[in-house]
Amino acid sequence: MSDANLYVKLCKSLGKTNPDPEKIRIREREIRKLEVEFREEQKKSRAFQLAGSEPEYQRIFKSIKEKKTRLAKLKKIHEQKDFKKAMRITGLGLKVEEVVKFAGVFSFLMFIFMLIVSLILDIWLGLDFFMLMVLIATACVAVPLIIFMLIIGYPERLAKSMELEAFGSAPEIVNYMVMSMELAPSIDRALLFAAENAEGPMSTELKALVWKVQTREHATTEEALAAYARELEGLNEELRSAIYNILSASKESNQMVMRSSLRRASELVLTGTRQRVEEFAASLGTPAMILFGLGILLPMIIGSLLPMITLGDFDFGLEAAANQSQNDWLPAFAISVLLMDIGFPAIAFFYSRNILSRRPGVHTITMSSEVLDIKKRLPVGIVIAVVFLVISWAAGTYLQFWGIEWSVSALVAISGIALAAGFTLGLGAPSENKVKELEKLEDQMPDMLFQLGSRLTEGLAIEKA
Repeated sequence: MSDANLYVKLCKSLGKTNPDPEKIRIREREIRKLEVEFREEQKKSRAFQLAGSEPEYQRIFKSIKEKKTRLAKLKKIHEQKDFKKAMRITGLGLKVEEVVKFAGVFSFLMFIFMLIVSLILDIWLGLDFFMLMVLIATACVAVPLIIFMLIIGYPERLAKSMELEAFGSAPEIVNYMVMSMELAPSIDRALLFAAENAEGPMSTELKALVWKVQTREHATTEEALAAYARELEGLNEELRSAIYNILSASKESNQMVMRSSLRRASELVLTGTRQRVEEFAASLGTPAMILFGLGILLPMIIGSLLPMITLGDFDFGLEAAANQSQNDWLPAFAISVLLMDIGFPAIAFFYSRNILSRRPGVHTITMSSEVLDIKKRLPVGIVIAVVFLVISWAAGTYLQFWGIEWSVSALVAISGIALAAGFTLGLGAPSENKVKELEKLEDQMPDMLFQLGSRLTEGLAIEKA
């Protein structure tokens, strides 16, 4: 949540503002006026339809359609349901005006920065007027606009990510509650058992429900679970139905009926999770092809054309090849590095991240904060990069490698940067202690299964066994 905390701080500082009451009142009056006009025109349309006046009916029907679209747009802006829902899920505590103002300020700063960068590139590369205008239009319009949209949509993307991550552990939560209900049919004990033993965001949700019951925000556990189930409407219908089945089972006195409801709850949430994962896997065909094109084919095609620029075969607004000095290969080299080492990898990374952000959450091993904290390894990575850069500079300046000293120094620099980046970012694997714990658990699995089978042959239910 460090990114979210930084986002909140920036919104509170750069986007500090309050809603304009006058603007809100004007919007409300316009909504009420459109609603009245919409109802009146609906009555007129029915009258024209009954009278058989087709031209008048078509005219009023078109007007109704336009007013309906405008009314829906105004209500969406006024109510901000998606934004309020995102604030409730993420707990960021921001106002929509703060987010919009921060996005505008940051986009304007990015516009100034990209304009300065464009002018510097023009001075360095010697672009003609047309190429300069294309560069400014691309850098100073597209980049700020994209950043504005990304900042505006961050709370909703974060809320969606948290929902997917939370719903991934839904089968685990439901199965914990079912196990507890099988042993002792108490909904209070089942909720507490699931909250204490589960991991991930869903565990936090259940602990919050327990706290609401203890602080008397909800009178009973049944009321708290029912309220949570109502919040899941339209988000995760399988989990919602499973909770209602567990609540129904808690009120049953017949053991067979209770077990049937609990079994149905487990089956619902497992089937729903499996269907979500299967639908996601089936939808990966087109994104995989696009990612292959953006990450491999397009860089190969453009990379094969870039060396021709230095030969003067293509005119991209650079100075004529006849006027090139011995260092005029540097602009083409810089463009090649920016595109091949920064541009295309960044596009492939963000697109692949966008694909994976739609992946239904499936509960995985919880990484330790020490392993995932990049800041702890970042200083060492910077030191490694600086050492290799110094060595490469010394190799290119003071040593002679048969006329190719700068090629060797560039190879040393690239190797050092790659090593530093790998050391800094290669933190996604589980810690060594966690791996050993899993290996120990796998070694004990045959004995556990044997004991479980023995208990089942004695006639015990699987939960009690």
